[in-house]
Amino acid sequence: MPVSHAGVGAQRDDGGWPPGRPPWTPLAALERRSMATIEALRTLRTLRAYGRAIG
Repeated sequence: MPVSHAGVGAQRDDGGWPPGRPPWTPLAALERRSMATIEALRTLRTLRAYGRAIG
């Protein structure tokens, strides 16, 4: 059974994910976006490791 993960549909065209909360400044948005992308990739990898279908 596929797992519906909120972050899967939020992926941007360039491959990154948006941060989960509003940024304080434009620079903070850039920094937070990279961390959000890493967190999303780790989550997807973990789900795959447990045999869950993504999507």
